[in-house]
Amino acid sequence: MNGLAMAIGATVGGVLVDMFGWRSLFWTILPVAAVTGLLGMVCVPESSDRRGRGLDLAGQTLAVVTLASMCFGFIEGPKWGFTSWPILGCFALFVIGSWAFLLAEQRSKSPLVPLSIFRGSAFSAGLADATLMTFGMYGLLFVLPLFLQAVKGDPSWGSQPS
Repeated sequence: MNGLAMAIGATVGGVLVDMFGWRSLFWTILPVAAVTGLLGMVCVPESSDRRGRGLDLAGQTLAVVTLASMCFGFIEGPKWGFTSWPILGCFALFVIGSWAFLLAEQRSKSPLVPLSIFRGSAFSAGLADATLMTFGMYGLLFVLPLFLQAVKGDPSWGSQPS
């Protein structure tokens, strides 16, 4: 799905922005999300686990706090400085929160992320492959426009709108 999104998303997104403005991207995603949700409900079978799943409140809370601290640190790092105490605190909270999340998931009766799934080499290899591919693709989407503008000499690079 990442490959499909990269191939189609940038092209369709560019056409939409050129024709209808950037807000059209948000209106386009609504029918896509609706169709995807309906297909998921119709085509994806229900879990075979008859017991269902419980609520892993500790895991969910730790995941939110941990990921929010990492995101905040990276977003505000350039403005505040990556060596400032608030940003270092965010990254420290991310490391401690990640460790606490793993401990909470090991002890949970119904973990948010069952750590046992990582024991399967096929799953772990597939996850590592998907992770590397995603980082590479989104890194390319970030760097390629900069390269085309700065190195290939797009005249609009660095100019200010009138």
